[in-house]
Amino acid sequence: MTELGWLPVHPDLSAAITQARGLASAGDRLNAAIALAGFRRDALATLRIDKLAQGARADAKPPDGFLERRLAILASSTVEPLISAIRVAGLHRRLILDIEVAPYGQFRQAILEQDSFLEEMRPDFVLFALDEAAALAPLPVAATRAEAEAALDTEIAALAALWRRARERFGAVVLQQTILNTRLSLFGSYEASVAGAPSALIDRFNQKLADAASTAGVL
Repeated sequence: MTELGWLPVHPDLSAAITQARGLASAGDRLNAAIALAGFRRDALATLRIDKLAQGARADAKPPDGFLERRLAILASSTVEPLISAIRVAGLHRRLILDIEVAPYGQFRQAILEQDSFLEEMRPDFVLFALDEAAALAPLPVAATRAEAEAALDTEIAALAALWRRARERFGAVVLQQTILNTRLSLFGSYEASVAGAPSALIDRFNQKLADAASTAGVL
């Protein structure tokens, strides 16, 4: 994890976290975690601050002005290592987040099945964090422009249906990540001219995704 360069540097963050863990009051420990979340930190420090905050939460009320919210993450890859970072980032923004993650790859089932964990959780926010394999069906490189556009429209429509269902069923604010494009260019500067080229296809998908999300009021 890259340190967050825009945050101020603490003179000794590790020692400050250790000292905070020894505070007698849960409220003081939670307030210390909130303060420490505002400093530049690496992955280990983030985990320690999150552990400090989570350990204090059972016996401490959130400070005045803080909001408690529930976030459900529906992902097609492993996202558990990100949870501490999200919670600590929330502390820095006056948010205390309860986070639950759908079973691996079961983002559709989480929205559609009646006995989904979301039924009990009743999330305030639902985040769709999908990778290329989950969001896009395989398409031949030789596909025509019309075939590529039709395939993308089908996938976007399926996602939009899940967005609507999440809102209707849980009243949640829907968040949709764009797809990380890790594909190498096959045709160099002509990549965008080949409708079925994987890299160009992902870029075009993200463009359509952003347009659909904007129209649907998805963040």
